[in-house]
Amino acid sequence: MSGMTQPTLELSAVHRRFGDVVAVDDVSLEVRPGETVALLGPNGAGKTTLLEMVLGLLRPDRGAIRVLGASTEKATAGGHVGAMLQEGGLPPGARVAELVDLVRRLYPRPMALEDVLRLTGLEALVGRRVERLSGGEQQRVRLALALAGHPELLVLDEPTAAMDVGGRRAFWPAVRGYVAGGRSLVFATHRLEEADEVADRVVVMYAGRVVADGDPAEVK
Repeated sequence: MSGMTQPTLELSAVHRRFGDVVAVDDVSLEVRPGETVALLGPNGAGKTTLLEMVLGLLRPDRGAIRVLGASTEKATAGGHVGAMLQEGGLPPGARVAELVDLVRRLYPRPMALEDVLRLTGLEALVGRRVERLSGGEQQRVRLALALAGHPELLVLDEPTAAMDVGGRRAFWPAVRGYVAGGRSLVFATHRLEEADEVADRVVVMYAGRVVADGDPAEVK
């Protein structure tokens, strides 16, 4: 890959505090096209705050964030970023295929409905109401919603925290199948084994700072 390729995500000295608490402390980070990066750290390390700033949900107190060379707001509005946050309800009564199709139609360059359903393993659940799905199945629906716009950057915040082992085993192949096409993935986790298995680069955060950054073997 050429060194001139534009980074998917650039963070430059990003800082955010809440009152007296520094949540993110001068973090600089670059994610290249096709790269899968795990943000690894305990609760309170600053992972969620950092991802919310990447998505434009929070503004940094100082520093800069660029997604594909644009502002976070412009990149998100253009459908270049897809996200799964820790908390996000699904509307009761909605059927799986109807909900995914509704969301994908909001984007300028959506993925085909059949491709989203196939990739996330929801083909057998298209007519099921979301409240009748298991926890793992609901997470796959949330993943389908994140992928619906065909984003270049996929952002996942502790996506398997509430899943059992079987749910995690079904979830990550779907994610890897999507990013294998050269798209970028950034996900937060507190599980070292998950970061080791899924990511090709691990960024360890503690108390708002990056304390290690390398491939899984180096970090371990």
